[in-house]
Amino acid sequence: GLAVVPPTANPYYVRFADQTNNQEPVIAAAMRNNPTFFTLWIGNNDVLGYATTGGDEGNDAITNQAQFTQVYQLILNTLTSNGAKGVVANIPDITTIPFFTTVKWNALELTQSQADDLNSGFAAYNQGVQGNLAANLITQAEADRRTISFKAGANGFVIFDNTLALLRDASGNQMPGTQMRQIKSNELLTLRTPQDEIRCEGYGSVDTRDPNPAKWAPNPITENHVLDEDEIQAIQTAVDGFNATIKSEASSRGLAFFDANARMRELSNGITINGISFNADYITGGAFSLDGVHPNTRGYAILANDFIKAINATYGANIPQVDVADYPTYEILQ
Repeated sequence: GLAVVPPTANPYYVRFADQTNNQEPVIAAAMRNNPTFFTLWIGNNDVLGYATTGGDEGNDAITNQAQFTQVYQLILNTLTSNGAKGVVANIPDITTIPFFTTVKWNALELTQSQADDLNSGFAAYNQGVQGNLAANLITQAEADRRTISFKAGANGFVIFDNTLALLRDASGNQMPGTQMRQIKSNELLTLRTPQDEIRCEGYGSVDTRDPNPAKWAPNPITENHVLDEDEIQAIQTAVDGFNATIKSEASSRGLAFFDANARMRELSNGITINGISFNADYITGGAFSLDGVHPNTRGYAILANDFIKAINATYGANIPQVDVADYPTYEILQ
């Protein structure tokens, strides 16, 4: 938004920045053109970095609501200072994009024999859970949460959870590696979860790289690949707050408004445009790029039409919509 953006952060920005001052803020570069109309879709990265790096365990924090509101107001105050009109969009629920929905929480498919082997492997851990329960070190609810059990068919992966206390042995000593549980159905794995390690090394169950099953040890998915329910709630609370600010600021200034959040919810359920079906599935859904975060060319064409509809409705304009079918799903650059 208003921050100084050096070329090392965005190599494309220097194409727009003052060539005598390529450290100029983005908003200054925009105002240098004395615009009469603008589009503003900002705020996604205020939660995205936190989410893609595993939430609390990552390197990014969710932007504070008061700071977001202050900066967003300043951006719009600047952009409209010369009387310019514009269109703004809110922030989608990023937990519905392919980056967070492709690796399924229960993709650990087992035969009955495999389930029996894993249950045997986690027997000592489960005994430790029950021992701590008997010693009143944990509650029944926590014991139930921490007990690991497998069955034939689809199973939830085992994940590391540092909000859990280390279990203690009979002598009261902490037992390393015991902050484990199975993932819940309302929690998410990121696209960066190494699926080769899931298939070949037992990531999310037990480490199978040693040919001797007696040496297999728990191999939970680490928290940088997981969004737990508390982190998801933090994301949704932030998105709701940011979107309330965006809607309020757009309304108070009479700007056109595109509800990208509602559109993303529609897309996650599947939409049809000009006979073409789209959804939020990775690759096959036809609307997202291979990074699982950004729309592909055709996806952006869909959103362009949504922006155009908002502009036409607010300002009585007649901007023609694009034909989504004219744009490729994927492009191979030579």
